[in-house]
Amino acid sequence: MNVANGQGGGGCMYVDAEAQLSIADTVLVGNRATSAGGCFALYGNSATSITNSTISSSYLASGNGGALMIGDTAAVNITGSTVSNNSNQGCCGGRLAAFGSAAIVLQDTTLQGNAVPSRQGGAVYLNEKARLTATGCFMTANHAEEGGAMFSKGAATSVLRYSRFSGNTAKHGGALSLQDRTETQLQSVLVADNSAALSGGGIATSGRAALQVVNSSITKNTARFGGGVMLSSVNFAVAQLEPEVLHNTAVYSPNVAVATLRIVLLGSPIMSGFVSRLGSDAGMLPVTLNVTGLQELPCEVDVAAQLDGANIMVNRSGADGVVHMNLKLRQPPGVYTLQFPVLSTAGVDNDVPPANMSVEVVPCPLGDVTAATDGCLTCPVGYYSFNPSASACLPCPASAECEGSSIWPGPGFWLSSRQSNQLHRCLNPAACSLSVPAAAHSDDQQFKQAQCAQGYRGNLCAVCAAGYGRVWGA
Repeated sequence: MNVANGQGGGGCMYVDAEAQLSIADTVLVGNRATSAGGCFALYGNSATSITNSTISSSYLASGNGGALMIGDTAAVNITGSTVSNNSNQGCCGGRLAAFGSAAIVLQDTTLQGNAVPSRQGGAVYLNEKARLTATGCFMTANHAEEGGAMFSKGAATSVLRYSRFSGNTAKHGGALSLQDRTETQLQSVLVADNSAALSGGGIATSGRAALQVVNSSITKNTARFGGGVMLSSVNFAVAQLEPEVLHNTAVYSPNVAVATLRIVLLGSPIMSGFVSRLGSDAGMLPVTLNVTGLQELPCEVDVAAQLDGANIMVNRSGADGVVHMNLKLRQPPGVYTLQFPVLSTAGVDNDVPPANMSVEVVPCPLGDVTAATDGCLTCPVGYYSFNPSASACLPCPASAECEGSSIWPGPGFWLSSRQSNQLHRCLNPAACSLSVPAAAHSDDQQFKQAQCAQGYRGNLCAVCAAGYGRVWGA
């Protein structure tokens, strides 16, 4: 075991300038550094080749690169080797970190069990203009806060071929996390069985990161958002990506999720004449919204209906981005503003302004009573009310049927007005027979006539209609 306490790092070796280093058939275990590169620190225009070797259990107390730190224009080629169980308690790269214009080539190499618990790139961290080419590699069981196996940012570029990412874990990007202007190509790569606590079980992108996936499979990954891929960058072709992302699992958007950009009401943002009613299924306000993200793709998220900052209801949009709500709104008469914010975000979403709806709550209408200051009650069958300000409905008079503001006289009885509860017995009971519901008649004259049987008219239906006459003694 070697220990480097200096600023340059490199617990095993520090390589700089034009130095050339070749290592083969070697086991390097338990090296430590305090600032960079638990095992190797490679700088300048140096070139390093590592073949058929093992780098294991390196430890970095702070800085970058649990096993290897590569900067400037240094180049490293690692073939047929295993880099495992290296850790970084500092910034980035549990296994290796590359900056500047460093060039890394990995061939038939396994990166396993490396970790940077609270930062980025469990196995590989790329920044600035670093370049990575990996062919036939296996990255498994690595862990980081972002990019369980690999994290890339700045203008770094990566080409990954015939490789596998599996069993890696992170908060964002279980296998890979791509940010800024980084460009990443996956060619015949399997990204499977990785997991993210929040977003992008397989891959998470943000900024202007470009991701190209060709003849690859992103499958059986899990996350809360975007079990396969969480796209918060603008550079992606969803038609090219979706066929490669299948059979992943997530609470929201199991395969491909995109960052949420907007939520809009489908329908008018103004609701007039709403009546606040008591009862679990009365006084309901139907609302439909649409949630979309990057490239106008639908988003599957939680949406709240809020009044004065308090949730009335929370519902989830479907795979089509549409969310349906049937709101129970109880408020005194007045004008209110409902807000509909997106509640569930993947931690990398843009600030999404809520949708707003203005609702006018009106006083109780005729046929209702003001049973509470914030709720009307429609009089049920057997009761009626002509006074919306009353607190209780009145029982229906005998020989009549009632509901709301309507009283229907029974056979042989007659009412002088739609809003009268005084039933009169008809002189000829057969003349008084309500032919159609009273609510269908708009004025008292029509209401009076509707109570009369065919051939009768007038008060108490006591007059013969035109074309009809009375036969005395009959």
